Amino acid sequence: MNWIRLTWHSFWSQKICRLLLISSLLLFLPLCIGLALLYSGYIPKQYQLPPEFPLFYSHPQGKEQLAKFSDLFIVILGLGICLLINYLLAFFLEKRWPVLCKTLLWTAVLIVGLFAYNLIRIYLLVI
Repeated sequence: MNWIRLTWHSFWSQKICRLLLISSLLLFLPLCIGLALLYSGYIPKQYQLPPEFPLFYSHPQGKEQLAKFSDLFIVILGLGICLLINYLLAFFLEKRWPVLCKTLLWTAVLIVGLFAYNLIRIYLLVI
């Protein structure tokens, strides 16, 4: 248990690791809160997403591109699992491979940033 505390202290003491971890969490939490607000109905009807909206752009145009609102939960859950795996790998590999640690943290920020950008584009496209 002591090695976890020492590893965490070493990990958190590096400014770049701390900055990347906080920035990816600050991008991820509003996505979760926004999706919860959309699902709960606190947002007026005129700004809510329709039952089906385009999400799968790699599929041919038409019905194959449309996704249900519940598919966003699966995508955000997958994003959260990906972030958790990146954080854990970066945490445990920081001593041995510091460059890999920073690469994993940059990847987490990039993944969350791209997902947030695409979700905002989808929302603005539909609304």
